[in-house]
Amino acid sequence: MMAAGGAAHVGDVEEDASQLLFPKEFENAETLLNSEVHMLLEHRKQQNESAEDEQELSEVFMKTLNYTARFSRFKNRETIASVRSLLLQKKLHKFELASLANLCPEAAEEAKALIPRALCVRFSVSIKCRWIHRIQALCPLAIQSTDLSFTGQT
Repeated sequence: MMAAGGAAHVGDVEEDASQLLFPKEFENAETLLNSEVHMLLEHRKQQNESAEDEQELSEVFMKTLNYTARFSRFKNRETIASVRSLLLQKKLHKFELASLANLCPEAAEEAKALIPRALCVRFSVSIKCRWIHRIQALCPLAIQSTDLSFTGQT
């Protein structure tokens, strides 16, 4: 439930993703990139199609698959691992990491506008630009690749 002003209250703490304030349910949850979700859903779809008794996939499943296909930036596990590794070096919160990787901002200013805490608190502009350019360098490679194979956990 959202309170007026867009933030929900969690106990005595106001829920606010921009300040990394999340409900307790999210403490032990892992974040996935859109690309990872797409790979998992595509794998599940392929399993279903190859099963003897193929079942109809739900509308929600198909809408989520289509959404992740449209907004996936990285098309193979190696590129996803590279992006995660790069962002993990910056000691970002898991929400910040997933947000930056999913949005793939083109400039430090864009990243700061989209995820203000991640960039305001930790890095100088030159450092921001350097790692944002590294992520951007991976985007074209990821988009060109057609390897959508999945053989286990990412």
